[in-house]
Amino acid sequence: MRIRDNAAWLITRPIAHRGLHDVSRGTPENSLAAFESAAVQGYPIELDVQLSKDGQVVVLHDPNLARMTGMDAVVGDTNFDVISKLRLAESDQHIPTLTEVLEVVNGRVPIMIEIKSTGSVGALEQGVLAALSEYRHEAAIVSFNPMSLRYFRKNAPQLPRGQISGLFIKADLGDIDLNLGVRFALQYMLLNGLSHPHFISYQLDGVSTFPVVLRRKVGMPVVTWPVKSTEDQRRAERYADNIIFEDFTPRSPADLSAE
Repeated sequence: MRIRDNAAWLITRPIAHRGLHDVSRGTPENSLAAFESAAVQGYPIELDVQLSKDGQVVVLHDPNLARMTGMDAVVGDTNFDVISKLRLAESDQHIPTLTEVLEVVNGRVPIMIEIKSTGSVGALEQGVLAALSEYRHEAAIVSFNPMSLRYFRKNAPQLPRGQISGLFIKADLGDIDLNLGVRFALQYMLLNGLSHPHFISYQLDGVSTFPVVLRRKVGMPVVTWPVKSTEDQRRAERYADNIIFEDFTPRSPADLSAE
């Protein structure tokens, strides 16, 4: 596999989806506690970022605050002083900014930052680059939006870039509202000429499909998600170079082959 010198971790170390989270233990997804847990156990972290109304880069997956906080409001329509007072999944954990996460992780493990770009490209991407400007540790950028990745290609070519995609038919992708033509182009990664990704992050249910297999065959590294069991991991290892996992402890390839 071709991989950048500063991104070997992308194909060698299982990546914790939204941190190493367990809400029953007070460590919700995308919380500082979940990121601390992943860092302590040596797992690279995947996280999601979007903009508050007043331009803060906040770490949260959903465009609406309801599922994780109980407050029915859109992140992009809410100022950070309101967001910062909310608590995740009835825990003591707040919604952090990207800067807070970088300070907590501090290079102990690499970070994969998913750009939740829903509007015009520029403001969120600029905010992420500002947060990363003094961060001298391993990080990568991923997004469904090829235009967002193109922004990083032009303005931060040193950052590894990953094109996210999938089948666009499962609930995992339910927050993505795209017309049929765009979905087709993204599913088959026909816009990679814009993003020039260094790797692909593809939904597990589609990782065995022709467009993914073909790109991997010609040397494009593939990371797959969401991997939630040892059975999922076995399937993933046939078609991908690494996994983004949650809800279980991934096992090493040696352990899997010994069974």
